[in-house]
Amino acid sequence: MALAVVTLAFGDTITLKNGQVVNGTYLGGTARQVRIDLGDHIQTFDVSDIVRIEFTAPAPQPAPPPQEAAAPQPAPAPNFTLPAGTNFVIRMIDAVDSQTARTGQTFAASLDAPVTDPDSNVVIPQGADVVVKLVDSKQSGKIAGRTELALALMQVRVNGRFVDINTQTISQKSSDRAGRSAGAIGGGAIGGAILGGILGGGKGAAAGAAAGGATGTAVELATSGQRVRVPSETRLTFVLDNPVKF
Repeated sequence: MALAVVTLAFGDTITLKNGQVVNGTYLGGTARQVRIDLGDHIQTFDVSDIVRIEFTAPAPQPAPPPQEAAAPQPAPAPNFTLPAGTNFVIRMIDAVDSQTARTGQTFAASLDAPVTDPDSNVVIPQGADVVVKLVDSKQSGKIAGRTELALALMQVRVNGRFVDINTQTISQKSSDRAGRSAGAIGGGAIGGAILGGILGGGKGAAAGAAAGGATGTAVELATSGQRVRVPSETRLTFVLDNPVKF
């Protein structure tokens, strides 16, 4: 009986031998008596007067909220060094135009082929973002009219961050238009001669030829050099100038 009393740890209903049913909370007891909290007072019952004690199951406790699984952290990429001479094959996203571009301006592009280390392991995947920079823009003479653009690859995105690199430059040049300049100047002179002949005869023709020649030259000098464009989707290959560690 003592063992039974000990195990009745959380009783709620006591049925007595005289038929009385008592609802309360079991507070403990001994082999002879048990104590019941009836709410407004505590009553003691002899064990010999009790038929049974019934216990209600404890209210279920809410399950703890599931813990969110920690987002898997990407494994750090191993350090690697690309030697000088490594090729970066890129495809332009932005176009470069000599009429609007300025020295120092940058342009978006992407890797068109993966970059591999000396053991042929892919270290930078195809499609990685790169940044191309216009490092020089010039015209070589107003009459010759050759325009030249020099581009260099300056950054590549590796493991979510841009890394500065140093590559050899790629130059895009217009064709030399010296021949076209001479034709334009000569055409102006001929036009001037025709105009002079109409206005003043032979002497006027000579003067008109001189004036026409001057006009032709002035028109040509005011004309900018030939336009150079590197369209979007152009494929270029840059060569790494110095080793770079990633």
